[in-house]
This record gives sequence, structure tokens and C-alpha cells, in this order.
Amino acid sequence: MMRFSLPPWFNRTFWQSPSGQTSLTRKTLLKIGVAIVGISSTAIGAVYWHSFRTLEDNINQQLYQRIVDEGRQNSEVFRLAQENQQILKQHLLQTLKVDPALNNQAEFKQLMYAWRDGTWRNFPQGKSLAFFDKERAATVFLGRSVPITPDLQHRIVVFHRLASLYGRAFTSRFTNTWINGPENLSVDYRPSSPWGLEAESDLDILQEEYGYGADRTHNPARKPFWTKVYYDTVPKQWMVSLVTPVDDDQGNHVASIGNDIVLNDLLAQTQKNLIPGTHNLIFRNDGTLIVHPQYTAKILEQKGQLTIQDTHDRHLQRILAQAKQLNQEAAVFEDPDGEAFWAITKLQGPDWYFVTVYPMPLLIQAAFQESLLYLAIGSLTLTVELLILYRILRHQVHQPLNQLLQATEKVARGEFDVQLDCDRTDELGRLARSFTSMAAQLQASFHQLGVQNEQLEVQVQMRTMELSNALQELQSTQSQLIQSEKMSSLGQMVAGIAHEINNPVSFIYGNLSHAETYIKNLLDHLALYQQQYPDSDRVIPDHADEIDLEFVQTDLPKLLHSMQIGTDRIREIVVNLRNFSRLDEAERKLANIHDGIESTLLILNHRLKPTGRFPGVTLHKSYGDLPEIECYPGQLNQVLMNLLSNAIDALTEHGIEQPTIWIETEHCPLYSPNAVVIRIRDNGPGIPPEIRDRIFDPFFTTKPVGKGTGLGLAISYQVVVDRHQGYLSCRSEPGMGTEFCIELPIQSSYSAAPVLSSVTHAAHPELGPQDVSTPPTAAEPSAVMTQYSPAEPARG
Repeated sequence: MMRFSLPPWFNRTFWQSPSGQTSLTRKTLLKIGVAIVGISSTAIGAVYWHSFRTLEDNINQQLYQRIVDEGRQNSEVFRLAQENQQILKQHLLQTLKVDPALNNQAEFKQLMYAWRDGTWRNFPQGKSLAFFDKERAATVFLGRSVPITPDLQHRIVVFHRLASLYGRAFTSRFTNTWINGPENLSVDYRPSSPWGLEAESDLDILQEEYGYGADRTHNPARKPFWTKVYYDTVPKQWMVSLVTPVDDDQGNHVASIGNDIVLNDLLAQTQKNLIPGTHNLIFRNDGTLIVHPQYTAKILEQKGQLTIQDTHDRHLQRILAQAKQLNQEAAVFEDPDGEAFWAITKLQGPDWYFVTVYPMPLLIQAAFQESLLYLAIGSLTLTVELLILYRILRHQVHQPLNQLLQATEKVARGEFDVQLDCDRTDELGRLARSFTSMAAQLQASFHQLGVQNEQLEVQVQMRTMELSNALQELQSTQSQLIQSEKMSSLGQMVAGIAHEINNPVSFIYGNLSHAETYIKNLLDHLALYQQQYPDSDRVIPDHADEIDLEFVQTDLPKLLHSMQIGTDRIREIVVNLRNFSRLDEAERKLANIHDGIESTLLILNHRLKPTGRFPGVTLHKSYGDLPEIECYPGQLNQVLMNLLSNAIDALTEHGIEQPTIWIETEHCPLYSPNAVVIRIRDNGPGIPPEIRDRIFDPFFTTKPVGKGTGLGLAISYQVVVDRHQGYLSCRSEPGMGTEFCIELPIQSSYSAAPVLSSVTHAAHPELGPQDVSTPPTAAEPSAVMTQYSPAEPARG
């Protein structure tokens, strides 16, 4: 229904007084509006009643014509189906009489195959059904334990010929065409599926309505009949069937001819060309529902046995009662409750009723739409009269109230400089003077409050800034102390271990050369003894054989050589441990960057090896010709430890198939003669941009609680940039790996930051500021690759 509403400004100005109380304007407008609305409503009601009756007559005529057309059209389909089955029936009886049984018996042997489940079918068992031509031939199913008589063989061959022939002709109207026999025999032409080849071996057609409904007990009149809705277990579909019994001249039941209609197809057919909002339904004379869009699920649940009485739907029960009283081709009835119209016709042939239900709200809506024009005219009339009244009252009420309203809005926005007509002597004049005085008082109060707020804001900002600076300084100091103490303790422990190992190893290393000389002399002496006394007592040769003297003479020098290699390796490890242990050196000194890298790799050696499902890290080292630089070696070792540990974490946690780390160093005299560059790269998952921008923030970490503090990269950045006046950058893209670049001045008097871009682009000119450099290939002569595996000791 159309709703009439006045403009907001009209409501605000005339419908209510500024004080919210009822005004004279409202009373006047209300009286005139009520009168106009009353007259308009009476006229619209009359128009609506006339439109409703006219539309009701039209709808009844339209429904009657449509139900007659639908009934005739569907009846014609059923009539043609029965006529087609009669033609097939006559042809079948003639063929059974004429065809010689002997030839058919020979053809039966070529057509049918005995299956291991006891059934007979017209396709070899075990062969793929894809080779069966469903478009050309019907399938044959003969149940178990059926005697194969010549008469049965003769009928199977005839059934197969005619079902294949007529099935192709009927397929445009029906899903299939079948001919069944009373011996649990079915010959089915169905282009959609090989029904007879997919049927279960225990299928008993005579237990189904389309089977037993054709015998003389259930159908003594021998007339064609339509089944109830049933579920066919082979194609797994709900359907109804038209069945025609076939008897020979002696009155014996020899066959049943049938066509199936899939329930979904029947439902779709009944819902075609519907008037919007209506629906169709079909039910049998006994009240069994065939098609109903709202009860389809229940029909299937009851296996086609759902009756109108079972639904307890009083509307359907009334429709059934009205349909049974139908004594003409079609008729239209009105629901006694006035909720719908029913158009009913009886389909000729299957003894079904076809009904169209037209809900009454559709008619009411149509009548209302025709009345909208008159409603619009009435609304327009009301609007014009209100506008005339508006012109009359404009100068008396509207202008002074509008000025006061604007002044109120200005004060609400904080604008206290208002101008009102205070010279008037009526109530509006007194209201204007009171409002002006109130605005002045509010202006003074707000000014004083603003000054106090500004003072408080300044104090709060200063205090907040002091607390923020103090907190940041405290966090930074705390993180430095923690890391410094941790690395110092690690350095002391490593130095102690190196010292304790070095003492016994030095003793062993120093005595190995003497032991080698002594053993060589003893072996030479033994050889001389054997040469001078070859015919000594038999006891000495026997003892030599017992101890395998010849093997001992050969293996003992090799054993000493292996011991020499082992002690060299231990001494090398001790040197690297000593290099790494220089963590608490407080002064700058000249140091070799490569020694720091190797000592750090030695500490992390156990994390580079394969463990469980982790294949181990492949390490590529490409060292340039670097001079010694003036630095804090221990702090740089800490930076290298942090970067390499993060790279290993990324490779192990994300299951990279071939985890690899590249370490490159270079000194470019042309672009940066006073700086060296260290690059550490990996082929891990990379870092998203939103995380990459925060990796150097203190206490920022993406690791779970307890596994990361968020201090490693922040301290590394402080060591490189603040302590060494260097530059630390990160380049990474998701899925492309990560590269950290460290640029350090050779001497403390130089700064490396200004020359970073030139060095970077000299090494990788194709990279932008956020690119990931390409890993070096095995063909590069400067690259050194180390693969850690359980069978080979790791080298730094």
C-alpha cells in the first residue's frame, strides 16, 4: 500500500511546535487531512471492490480454459500411449503365431547367456557394459530357476525383436518400452541404461505392481492400467508405468507391455506454463497422490503409497471430495475458506485428476495494483491542499520558527553569535530574547572549559612522552644487557672448553712425531732382525703369524697418520673456538672477517647436519679478498650467529626440499674502497612485506611464545649501524628466499652507509631495493660448496 508522507522540513516546521507541544498549525492540518483522507479512502474502496469482482470473473474464465486445455493435452498423451501399446499388442500376438519356434530356439542360443548367478541375460557376463549398444537393442533379464522351454525361448526372441523395434519409435515420448513375461521375464528397451544387465539376480518382477497387476487375479477385466508411484531399483528412479496385459487365443497370460514415466519428468511437465504463484497437482481416483510440488519428498518416502487422507491436509481433502463430484469435463471451484480457486479436470485414460490451485492473495494483489492509480490521485489532492494551507501560514508561523531553529542549530555547532528578532512583543519575541541570553552564557562557559582542556592535554602529552622515552630506553638497555651477558657467558664457556681441549691435544700432537720416529725405528730393527736370522727357532715365526705381524707393519704407519689428521682437526676446532670466544673484547682491533664466519659455522655445525626428515643444509661460501677490518670481533660474531640461526630456523621449520645457505664476502675498491660487504642468503619461504618492515623493531618476533624474544635482529642492527657505523639491510619476497647484507667500514673513521647502494648494484645490478639476489651456480669459480651429511664430518 502506498504511504503518504510530508517533506521533512514541512514536518519539522508545521507539524510540531518548537516546544514539542501540539500547535494550531497541526490541528488545522489534521482536520483538513482527515477529511480528504476519508473521502479518498471511500472512493478507493469502491474502486477496489469493483476491480476485485472484475478480476475474479476473468481469473475464473482463464483458469477454466487453461484446465480444459491441460486436461485435453495430457489425456491425448495417455490416449496415444494406450493406442501405441494396442498396436504393439496386436503385432506381438501375430508374431507369436507366425514365427517358427525352431528357428527362434537357434536364435535364442545366439542371443542369451547363462550367468553364474542363475539368471539368463543377452550379454556375456564379465564383459564391459560399455560395449552393449543401448540405442539399438533391448536388454533381456530372465530370473533364476526358470525352466527354459521351447515356448519360452520362442517368446524371448519375439519380445526382443519387437521391444527393440517399437522402443526406438516410442523413445520420443517415454523413457523406455518393455515387454514382460509371467515367468519373471523382462525385455526392456531403455537408451539411458542397460536395465536388464544391471538388475539384481534376486529381482522378482511378479512382486511389483507393474508385474502382478497384469495377471487375471488382479486384473480380471484385462484392461490397461496405470501403476502408483514406485521406486525402480535398477535405474534408481521414481516413476509410474502404463501396463497392458496380453493374452493368447486360449486366454493364457503370455506378456505385459509397458511404458515408464519418470516422476521428475512428470512433475516438470505439470509445472510448465504456470500462472505465476499457482501450482498443479495430480492424484488418482482413490486419493493416491501422483504429483504435488510440496509433497514430493513424502510421496517418495511412502514409496508412492501416500494418499490425501494420510497428509491430513484439509485443503487437499476438500479438493478430492470436490473432484469426485465432478460430472463434466472441467470446473472451477472456490475454497470454502476463501483462500484459493481450484480448477479441476479428469484425465481420460489413467483415471487421474489434474488440478490447478490459484491462491486468493494473487487476486487481491492484482485488484490492489489497479487501485493504486486512484490512491495516487487522492494523495496528490491532499498534497495540493496542504501546500495551499502552507502558503497561508507561511508568514504567520514558518519564518519566525525557522529563524529560531537555525539559531538553535548554530549553537549546537558551537557558533554562539546568533541574530534573532528580539524587538517583537509577542511570545516569539520573549523566546528570542531568552535564547540570545542563554547563547551568551554558553559561549563564556565553553571558552573557559576549552582553556582548561588545552592545559590538561599539554600536560598529558608531556608526561606520556617522558614515560615513552623512559620505557624505550629501559627496554633497549635491558635487551642489550641480556644479549651481552648471554654471549659473554657463551664466549667464556667456549674459551674454557677450547683451553681444556687444547692442553691434552697439544701433548698428544707434540708426541705423535716422536712416536712415529720410534715406531719406524722399531719396524726397521725388526726387519733387520728377520733378515739376519731367517732360520730362527720356530716359536718366533709362529708368534709373528699369531699377531699378524705383516699386517701390523703395514697398518701401524697408517694408524699414526690417521691420529695425526685427527689431532690436526681438533687443533683447528680449538682455533675456531678461540676466535669465536672473543665476545667480551671491549676495544676495537683488527680482525679477519672470514675467521669470524668460520668460527660461527663451527658453533652451528650440529644444526646444519641431517636429522630425521631434515636433509641437512647445503652451504655455499664465496669469499672475496678481504683486508682485515677494525671492529669489535665478538659483537660481529654475535651478528653472524643471529643471521645464520634465523636462516637455519626458516629452512628447518618450513620443510624446504633442498635447504641451502649462501655466504658471500667482497671488497670493491672501485665503488667502495673503504668498506667490505657480507651477504647471507637462503632459499627459505621469504618474508612478507608487512613483516619485513618490522624485523628490526625490538621485541618483534613471529616465533611462538618461548622460542623467540624479538631481540636478535634489533641488537644486530644496533651493532652494525651504531657500533660500527655500518649498514644492515634485508631483501626478501615470499617464496623467493631472504638476503641480509652487512656493509662494514675497514677503519673506524669511515662510514659505510653512504656507499651501500653503489656496492649492492655493483654486485647485483638487476636487483631493486626489495629484490632477492640470485644464488650462485656451481659453475662460479669463487664458490665453495659444503654438503653436511652423517657420513662426513662437517668442516667450517
